[in-house]
Amino acid sequence: MKKHARKHLVKMTFAILTISSLLVAGCELRSYPDGSMVVVEGPGPVVVTSPPASTQLLGTIAVTAYAPIALGSSTDTVSTLVTVRSGSAFGPMVLDPTTFTFDADGLLSLDIVDLPYGYYDIELVGLDSMGSNVSYAAGGLTLNEPMEAMSLTLEQNQFSGDVYLDITEPTWDPLMHPVHTLDYTLWDRDTITGELMLVEQAIGVFYDGISMPMIADLSFGQYRLDVQGYDVFGLQTVAYVGDFEHVDVDTLVSIDFWYSW
Repeated sequence: MKKHARKHLVKMTFAILTISSLLVAGCELRSYPDGSMVVVEGPGPVVVTSPPASTQLLGTIAVTAYAPIALGSSTDTVSTLVTVRSGSAFGPMVLDPTTFTFDADGLLSLDIVDLPYGYYDIELVGLDSMGSNVSYAAGGLTLNEPMEAMSLTLEQNQFSGDVYLDITEPTWDPLMHPVHTLDYTLWDRDTITGELMLVEQAIGVFYDGISMPMIADLSFGQYRLDVQGYDVFGLQTVAYVGDFEHVDVDTLVSIDFWYSW
């Protein structure tokens, strides 16, 4: 009896070791109702890894742009080049310069879609009908919602223009000679302090009584102008002092001369 038990124990140990080795090798064990054990060879375990789900959030920037109002002889802005950069005004381009046209009311509505959340710089370069750069606008916005909106108004690129002197001489003394030459002094008035700063002086500017003398390419601003008129003999006969605002490519300043004595 002891001998038979020892033999049975050896068989059981061998079976356990066999089953363990088969499991380590990646085999599948199936047990049938009659108690017999069948070993079925199969592939080892497979670990499946999937890429992590994207956490990048996308949104839309709705841009409303207004064309500037053309003043004087300045040209209309009819279209604009739109450039979008990410991160900063010097960051990589998200939208290369692309042309969009304003409607008849000078309005442009533009949706820039599927942008990852973050900061964006938007630049608009206004163009006239000939394609010349006449206006400009730029702004920044942080996109952290499904939709963000921004509004931009383009402004004229023109920062200087010509000033024409529209001269009126007194006529109630027929014995006075008409103005033949002009001297003028121009001051720039500080809009905050009101202080005057000398801009330029001119002496002996010819005046024929018909054409308007011009101060060319003067920067926009507020000015004071002092003008003296001389007759053909070099005698000062009339004078004018007044302020004017220069905000357009062509500014007309009325000079109403009075006798200087």
